[in-house]
Amino acid sequence: LPRVGSTYRGQWLVDRCNGHGVEMWPDGKTYIGQYRAGIKDGRGHFSWPDGRVHTGEFADDWIQGVGTHAWPDGRKYTGAWVRNMMHGAGHFSWADGKSYDGEFSADHMDGKGTFKWRDGTRYTGQWQQGVMHGRGRRLSKSVSAVGIE
Repeated sequence: LPRVGSTYRGQWLVDRCNGHGVEMWPDGKTYIGQYRAGIKDGRGHFSWPDGRVHTGEFADDWIQGVGTHAWPDGRKYTGAWVRNMMHGAGHFSWADGKSYDGEFSADHMDGKGTFKWRDGTRYTGQWQQGVMHGRGRRLSKSVSAVGIE
């Protein structure tokens, strides 16, 4: 059955949401997508009242698999998700032109990746919990330097 306080419109199977449906909550959240045995499972689109949206795969009621999450301030992440967190390979971009391509763990840049600034400067190397950490190389238009070793 739908969550307490929410409304569900869609397909049912043996008293459970199953197949394509729409679930809406009183606070303005909305999910449009696939259900299996009463839980979000398959492709879907989730939106929040603050303007965030997520389109992609869901499993066992979690954002899980590959998907794109966009924030109202222009940030955007496309890549792997595990239990509602960016986890695995992905691409994150900011409205001001910065971007990161690489590995994520528990919502942080973590592992090997490349961060690019608007001016063309880039860092390729190791990251840990969102900061440059370990071996890496930072390159700018005018100077090339080896990073933390």
